[in-house]
Amino acid sequence: MATEESNTLLIISVVIAVIAVVTSFVFLYFKGTLGKSVPKRDTIIIAGCSGAGKTQLFAKLVTGKGLDFDTVTSLTAGTGTYTAKSGSNDGSAEIPIIDIPGHGRVRTRYLRKYARSCKGLIFVIDSVSFSKEVSDVAEYMYEVISTLTACYAEVRVFEYHVAFEHVNMVFIFFYC
Repeated sequence: MATEESNTLLIISVVIAVIAVVTSFVFLYFKGTLGKSVPKRDTIIIAGCSGAGKTQLFAKLVTGKGLDFDTVTSLTAGTGTYTAKSGSNDGSAEIPIIDIPGHGRVRTRYLRKYARSCKGLIFVIDSVSFSKEVSDVAEYMYEVISTLTACYAEVRVFEYHVAFEHVNMVFIFFYC
């Protein structure tokens, strides 16, 4: 009699444990970790120090044409969409782009806010004024790399130098 009751009690305990585990997995699957859903990683972030040309690049990507003036002081992040056209007739892809302000007091807040949704980051450096701002550029680039590596296990880096008629910039791409 005692073994029959202990067997029944064991079966009930196992069924309850299995139900608890399955319920936990279903809950975590639909809710994400700690009740927050995981953001979609599809955004390209444009970052760099003040006056580097981030907003000019952002406007060119989003609207297809640049701004009529040289510099813009941004205190909030600009958001837009770049339409990437494919080489074939398959259509196009919409890529969200965020222009993070370069001002030292606000850039950290926006970088941390959007880092989890980042697929890639373009770090813009004005190579003409780089020698005067080398410490600020290095400090901010270190902050970008630290923030991205805290969010993602692997971050790949590519560099690209551009020289237009009146623009001399260096782009450093971070792919997450």
